[in-house]
Amino acid sequence: MNMNRRGLIIFFILIYAITGLNGQDISVTTAFDSTEIYLGDQIYFTIKVEQPSGAKLDVQQFSDTITKNIEIISGPYSDTSAIPDDRLRIINKYLITSFDSGFYMVPPVYAETSEGKGMKRFYSDYSQLEVRRFNTAPADTTASIYDIVGPYRAPVTIGELLPWLLLAVLAGLLGYGIFLLIRRMRKDEEEITIPKPTEPAHVIAFRELKKLKEDEIWQKGDIKKYYSCLTEIVRQYIENRYGIYALEMTTSETLAALNRSGLKKNESYSVLESVLYASDFVKFAKYKPQASDNENHFSNAWKFVEITTEEEEKATEVISAKEDKEGGAE
Repeated sequence: MNMNRRGLIIFFILIYAITGLNGQDISVTTAFDSTEIYLGDQIYFTIKVEQPSGAKLDVQQFSDTITKNIEIISGPYSDTSAIPDDRLRIINKYLITSFDSGFYMVPPVYAETSEGKGMKRFYSDYSQLEVRRFNTAPADTTASIYDIVGPYRAPVTIGELLPWLLLAVLAGLLGYGIFLLIRRMRKDEEEITIPKPTEPAHVIAFRELKKLKEDEIWQKGDIKKYYSCLTEIVRQYIENRYGIYALEMTTSETLAALNRSGLKKNESYSVLESVLYASDFVKFAKYKPQASDNENHFSNAWKFVEITTEEEEKATEVISAKEDKEGGAE
């Protein structure tokens, strides 16, 4: 008999211990993001449930209000995550606000589970929230009358500013593109007068090319400076010879302007093209040419001046002969 009684006692102790452990394995907590807000502010009310992964719980749901004067704007936003010891954490969030000042206590929130024919609930603690008014006037307002306070202005978000910022950037790019187009059109239309040098263009170019060769710049390792000097001499010759502002143009612009001025795409055009593009590769693409390439491009620059000089002299001879012929006829 004593053994049966002892067995019953042990049985009830085990039942109590198991029930107590199950109750301790499930926890429900609630909290606001802040315990104090001003009228119309928006914060989250969070319900957090931690439970064994195998338990089936139904968490209390809210529709329009959490409690009197605490209104739900949106939610719940639910999230479930695994935590250590084969447990789950379930979080429900409600975005809330209030338009009535005061101190509010939110009753405990429950999570419930079915046990046989009955129902068991697990409750959180109370949650509190204080809703304050703005201080718009001094304590003693009997002496003066104050204007009605203007509406509260919510902060501007990045999402609201982004379309306007993109529109401003597009407008700026469009304006800059129009400016470049007008500038290019005016540049093509205007007739630019370049003062002629006191010496013939080829005389100046040959003198500068000879000096460049004597300085032996590329032999000293300064390849970039060598090609900068070489193309500057050639471009200055083009300005003096053809009246084109080559020093202020890109390679493609210079070649196009020469072509419009009457220079045909013959040998002189080809050697000039090779010199200018080779210089661009060295200056902007960090290309390192061989010694033979440096000498070849120098020869091409000399050849360009030489060929175009011969054309200039022939044209001069034809004009002189024509003038002599007309003078003799008179």
